[in-house]
Amino acid sequence: MRMLIIGLLLACTTAATAAATAWKTITLCSEDQDNYPWIMQRRPSYISVMLEMMAPRLGVRIELVAKPWKRCLQEMQLGVVDGVVNSSFLPERVPMGVYPMRDGQPDARRRMLTNGYSLYKVRGSPVDWDGKHLTGLDGIVGAQTSFSIVDQLRAMKVKVDDSSKSGSDVLRNLVLGTFAAAALPTVNADRLIADNPNFRAEVEKLPTPLVEKHYYLMLSRQLVTAQPQLAERVWNEVEQVREMPEFGRRVAQVLGGE
Repeated sequence: MRMLIIGLLLACTTAATAAATAWKTITLCSEDQDNYPWIMQRRPSYISVMLEMMAPRLGVRIELVAKPWKRCLQEMQLGVVDGVVNSSFLPERVPMGVYPMRDGQPDARRRMLTNGYSLYKVRGSPVDWDGKHLTGLDGIVGAQTSFSIVDQLRAMKVKVDDSSKSGSDVLRNLVLGTFAAAALPTVNADRLIADNPNFRAEVEKLPTPLVEKHYYLMLSRQLVTAQPQLAERVWNEVEQVREMPEFGRRVAQVLGGE
């Protein structure tokens, strides 16, 4: 199991903090595919920087493990991991873990980030999306395994193939004609297209996003039940760190150092 250990339990952490935090290590799971700039497997990313800054403020060690997304959700539900990062809100995920909530709704103030999905097609294809209606589609839409956009598309009676783990695989199948369109996280897909001459030549993005979403740090019910105060501190730190100018500077530095 590949593991990125973020932060160390500070030697100077007070006894009171240690007593209040029975969970000395919080293990979080992320998808095992690059999702630029949020999650990167071989270099720092938006989320790894956020967690690195959160760890000493919480007085805990945070371990980030990379696994297939569906397995991350399953292991959170079982309590094998303490949570998952970068999860949009879906009602069917509620039994699997706990979102930061406010007045019965996910608390957008304590989101990790805001991102969206866009629709991509081969240049010259008649596929179009106006924000409400999908037209000109004759075939299957490709998406990544268990990503939240899949349910949205299926609710629109669209045929979806989500057997691909990576955005690159989805785009390759789009270019090959296996898929009539591709529904992918916007920032990452734009990056993949910009970096690949074949994708740049063959693929275009429809201008209207499929959806814009907030993404959260979900925690396991096991952690929230045993340490409700720690859970609230974790979610509060997500908001605090996200808004810190230092966080913005550090993210810009790691993403700019390519």
